[in-house]
Amino acid sequence: MPILRDNQLQTIFQTALAQIIEQRDLIDWKLLQTVLTDTSELETQAAEQAAEIEIATKLIEQAINANAHQSQNQDDYHQRFKKLEQRQREAIDAYEATMAEIERRTGIKATLNHYRRTLTTLDSVGDFNPATFHALCQRIEIAPSGKATVIWKDGTSTPEQ
Repeated sequence: MPILRDNQLQTIFQTALAQIIEQRDLIDWKLLQTVLTDTSELETQAAEQAAEIEIATKLIEQAINANAHQSQNQDDYHQRFKKLEQRQREAIDAYEATMAEIERRTGIKATLNHYRRTLTTLDSVGDFNPATFHALCQRIEIAPSGKATVIWKDGTSTPEQ
């Protein structure tokens, strides 16, 4: 496995940065935002899932009240209650997964906006700047052959030339 020093990594980053500055006008920022960060469908889905949670909760409350005020077969009641409880749990799990995805995409949006602001304000590469590195670079991958690839925070990559 090749060992690279900080100055070598900085040179790799600076070279890749020069390439991306040259090509930044080709980036379709609206498309990136839409594909990576749009949450409108997820928000609709979350609202539907929240409504399902509410329905399941009300059905559970009704079953409990009916059991408290009416004589009924307890085995049937427990079976019905477990089904309602499972329905509610599945709705909650789906809602939480949807909300986690919304949160993930919102985080990507913030990162992408910062990435865009940083990249569009650069006129040239200049000297290595750690703040620029952290704003733009997700990681640098080094292959066993020693070839490096810069992975940018917008999900694109620039292989070492």
